[in-house]
Amino acid sequence: MQQPTYGPEARAAFLKNSNLFAKLAPASLAALAALSGTRQYDKGGKVFARGEPAHGLFLVMGGRVKLFRLSADGREQVLEVFGPGVLFGEVPMFDGGEYPVSCEAVEDSSLLYLSREGFLKRAAEDPALTMGIIGLLAGRLRNFIELIDDLALKDVAPRFARFLLKEAEGSKVKLRIPKRVLASCLGTSPETVSRTLTRLQDEGIITTDGRLITILEPKKLEAMLEGE
Repeated sequence: MQQPTYGPEARAAFLKNSNLFAKLAPASLAALAALSGTRQYDKGGKVFARGEPAHGLFLVMGGRVKLFRLSADGREQVLEVFGPGVLFGEVPMFDGGEYPVSCEAVEDSSLLYLSREGFLKRAAEDPALTMGIIGLLAGRLRNFIELIDDLALKDVAPRFARFLLKEAEGSKVKLRIPKRVLASCLGTSPETVSRTLTRLQDEGIITTDGRLITILEPKKLEAMLEGE
């Protein structure tokens, strides 16, 4: 892939546009940007593997990545797919442990990288950064509780409804990940995703045009989350 160039000012701008760093003072943003670097990954490129030492955290500047685990028989369970502005890899960095999941680029991607040593030094000097990371961790915990609840207690349609509502921009959802990756996120097969799409279309809840989905009945999707 072509290698974009991101100088300190560009890196500071990406940091400011993320939820974690949005409220930091300009001086703090500049200090973090100076400590950061950029890494480029082709589609399918490995960012890190489960069990590797966690040396730092990442922020998606462009493209998309997936966090996943493999079962003993090689089946893949996608836990999250992250796009621009999302920070990841933060949890094991704080305890000095290993990455508990693997990460791979779903498409050509540009990532900002912050080393563990540099980030923790800045966090010790900036209470706003420390509070921000606590909020981020709490949000991730909530997301994983919802994932466990969905996989254990709900069928595919409510899981898909949650995905559509989460990804919607207005009434539109652009599917930016392959159907097999989406299926893994939902804990099902690509064939079941296709059948669910067809069902929702037949019921007049959505329409599709290639990879673009239009939500016609958002309240019906919300009702599906409660099993109504």
